[in-house]
Amino acid sequence: MENITHELLAVSRAAKVLHIGKDTMYKLIADGRIGFIEIGKRKKIPYNELQRFQNRSLTYTKNEPETEHLSKMEIDQFLFPDKKSKNSFNAKDFIAGKLKVSK
Repeated sequence: MENITHELLAVSRAAKVLHIGKDTMYKLIADGRIGFIEIGKRKKIPYNELQRFQNRSLTYTKNEPETEHLSKMEIDQFLFPDKKSKNSFNAKDFIAGKLKVSK
């Protein structure tokens, strides 16, 4: 690989370095996100400017979202808000309650 760290790159070459299209590169230049040097009518982009752009554009995301875990008691309170007892879930009471409702 050639050493291009001090080169001025044409827009098309800079786009290839970033693996983007030439139109996208012109948009980044127009938005002021990538600096350039104007030589005559041509725009030249320092390779160091591409490195700066990449470093400033880094985005980090978490691998997994934070989830809130509920305790067994909190789940019981959510599912059975009328139950005043702090005892754990009683299947017989649950089934009996369902049978009373459906009759």
